Amino acid sequence: MTELMTTPKTFLSRFAAMLLLALTVMHLVLALDLIFGLFQNSAELDALRAVAAGVKGLWLGLCAVGGAAVVALYRRPWLGFLLSVVFCACLYVASHQLWGEVKGGFWLAVVASLIAAAGASISDSLSSRTLS
Repeated sequence: MTELMTTPKTFLSRFAAMLLLALTVMHLVLALDLIFGLFQNSAELDALRAVAAGVKGLWLGLCAVGGAAVVALYRRPWLGFLLSVVFCACLYVASHQLWGEVKGGFWLAVVASLIAAAGASISDSLSSRTLS
């Protein structure tokens, strides 16, 4: 059996995974700074560090979901897409809790989810074409 027949991987799913990986790492650095104070103090960072523990936990949770989405996009594109949507939802809530608005990272996550959906649908069409 060929590689294409067993695990069809598309460029779009891989691209979405790399985009989500970058977003997850960036948000993980922010979450770790909120908890451990890694960066030099500034007025904005002090205000960010003063958020409730639940918000900090939400930031760590969305990083875990983002990591799971990255792995899933390589193995199960539809599951990766669903996890990327959960990542977007968590990021939306966390952004509103932290900044009172959504920032550019959220919109980039939405773009990554749309790319993941396109990759998953192409992956399905490739697998149905090769198996029939």
